[in-house]
Amino acid sequence: MKHIVINELNHFSYHDAEIQEVKWHGNDLIFFVSGINATTTNTQNSYCKDMCIDNATIVFENASIESIVFDAYKTYDSNKILIKSVEAEAATEEEYADILRESLNRYCYIFSMDNYKKSTDN
Repeated sequence: MKHIVINELNHFSYHDAEIQEVKWHGNDLIFFVSGINATTTNTQNSYCKDMCIDNATIVFENASIESIVFDAYKTYDSNKILIKSVEAEAATEEEYADILRESLNRYCYIFSMDNYKKSTDN
């Protein structure tokens, strides 16, 4: 069964969503994902529980990447002694395509779409 949902990113749960492929098609950024859930508030979910979706396509029309930031982190040994501290680092625009491509050589998950910004431009 094929369902189409428009402008309902907040009506999906992404806790198990794995990105299988990312590609640009013109100005559209396309994510091919598995393991997302249509929540009970999603217009295409008629069930009383979240509905698991094995494979989905998410299209961001006229997309642009505002930034890619690698989070800061600290590593401690078992005695709680700091071993390593890494500051947050922003990628350059020239690195974006390589980062998207390389991220798919590992497991790549969507944890949230909370920071997604919808353009107000028409």
